[in-house]
Amino acid sequence: MPGSVAVTPQAFPWAGFPRPHGGQCDEFPFAGTRQGGAGAQEQEVPARENQCQGGTLATRYRASKIKDGDDYPVVIIHPDQIASGPFQGADTAKDQTCG
Repeated sequence: MPGSVAVTPQAFPWAGFPRPHGGQCDEFPFAGTRQGGAGAQEQEVPARENQCQGGTLATRYRASKIKDGDDYPVVIIHPDQIASGPFQGADTAKDQTCG
């Protein structure tokens, strides 16, 4: 699924996002892309997961020299590790690192 990097995140209502379990708002398409923002799918996720993914994206953008307007693929490399249901307040990931 291609995306385009934006210089700044699109308008996105994080402040109003409900966090009944104390997590963070995760969105797809990513808020930092032109496709992100209004209309993105939003889910509450563990803070650790959201922070790891944000750091990973930023690192990959720099390492791959992805610039504003560039298209890039989004590949899920461990589909077997996707949560089987919505976040319920406990980070159940087997691997708690950002690796």
